[in-house]
Amino acid sequence: MPWNDLSKIALLGTDRTVIPAPLKQKLEALGIDPEMDTAELILKGVAILQARKRAGMILEKWEEAIPAMDSNIQENHCSPATTRDLEFILGGAHAAAFNEFIDQMNAYQKTLSPVFIPTILERAVGDMDLRKWVLPLIGERGRWLIEQNPEWAILFSKLSVDQWLEGSTEVRLNIFEKTRTDQPQAALKLLEASWPEIDAKVKLAFLQKMQAELNPSDEPFLEDCLYETRKEIRQLASNLLSQLPKSALVERMWERVQLYINFKKDKQKLSVTLPDNIDETMLRDGIDPRHQWKSGGLKASRLGQMMAIIPPTHWEKATQESPESVIKIFSKSDWAVLFLQAFSHASILHKNEAWKEAILASWIKNFESKKWQDLPTNKLLASLSAGSFDKLCLLALKANPDFSNEHAPLLILIRSSKHLWSATLSKTLIRSFQKWMAQQSNSHWGAWHFRAVLKMASYRCAISTDAELRKKWPTDAAVWSAWQRDIEIFLSTLQFRKEMTQHLTG
Repeated sequence: MPWNDLSKIALLGTDRTVIPAPLKQKLEALGIDPEMDTAELILKGVAILQARKRAGMILEKWEEAIPAMDSNIQENHCSPATTRDLEFILGGAHAAAFNEFIDQMNAYQKTLSPVFIPTILERAVGDMDLRKWVLPLIGERGRWLIEQNPEWAILFSKLSVDQWLEGSTEVRLNIFEKTRTDQPQAALKLLEASWPEIDAKVKLAFLQKMQAELNPSDEPFLEDCLYETRKEIRQLASNLLSQLPKSALVERMWERVQLYINFKKDKQKLSVTLPDNIDETMLRDGIDPRHQWKSGGLKASRLGQMMAIIPPTHWEKATQESPESVIKIFSKSDWAVLFLQAFSHASILHKNEAWKEAILASWIKNFESKKWQDLPTNKLLASLSAGSFDKLCLLALKANPDFSNEHAPLLILIRSSKHLWSATLSKTLIRSFQKWMAQQSNSHWGAWHFRAVLKMASYRCAISTDAELRKKWPTDAAVWSAWQRDIEIFLSTLQFRKEMTQHLTG
């Protein structure tokens, strides 16, 4: 580009370099006399280019043939009304409805209006979750467009394993990621063959790619990674092996834990000792001797790390008790805080919905107890299913029907919500909110945290309850004037979501 060339010449000095003929031709095209004094020519060129930069650069003219697209492509594009809905969402007016919009587009097998395809593809470049479903959304026209942009092509195009040997690191990572979906063994063989020559940072990148499609056949390779010289690689390999519930690493942890935790005869009480030392095999398996949890010292943290790897179902089999009963037994121990944290991490690691639900239900019931206040609730809630979330919200609503405490489980649950709510939860929650409003005697706008709850509810309540939720608002309540605008926004958001669905199905 002329700007870069002129910058180099200016830095070197006009007395030490000559302006090449091609650069003079480019400057002449800008209306500059190429025969003027060299210093003056550079200054004038820089001034014009800077002015053009502020106004916007004119792209170079495309000289090659324009790639052709199949004119016979037939797609089920969304309606103009749906396109307008998307404009509102992307414009920020209803940004929180974006995921629901996408889910509905996929459910009704619609494709985006062509004008929005580049916008969605740009979003997908930096959003891994978006990439998973963007291809059905953009249709054949979008797939054609992907091929015209190298940045998009690397992420979305079909890459052949034949490109592995000559491919860059980025190309190899994409081949590995895509091949693991359909041919996990073939992908692993490619990686194993190249592993000795791969840089440590790139090894970490490949191991991270294994997370999504992890399966038992990966275990031998990951076991070998436990002997890598770099600590970061060993730790990541250990973390991946921990997620395989029947891996040898998990069984080694189970054997170790049984040395430190024993049940009394009735299996309702525990005898706990802490590990004094960490041997080489523990270090190899990922136990960090310096890592300290919130509860207890280093010895306790080592035991907690071991427990966090063990599938919670192991404890059910050992005690012949339900998750709720096992949690109750361990919560009576002097090390209850440590055990509850470990169970939480283990249930997340092994994606055990029953245990996540049991831990959170116990947390709701025992929220005032100090031992229950250090749980990783955000992590537990992040991976919770919609059904479990609904049940826990209804339980929390019974425990705190006036939801006046902003730190109570109900408010934490609602603020973390990622799912659409059932009709039952939607109606129960809003009716409770209306009842709270009706009971307030002061006219000032209090309970500021309810505003965030109402906004979240506007994007989570079941749209089938729209008509019901418009009823029974206490317009004669002392606080009505302070809340009227927020409620109007709540109802208008529900209306937008309802119409969005109608536009897609119409």
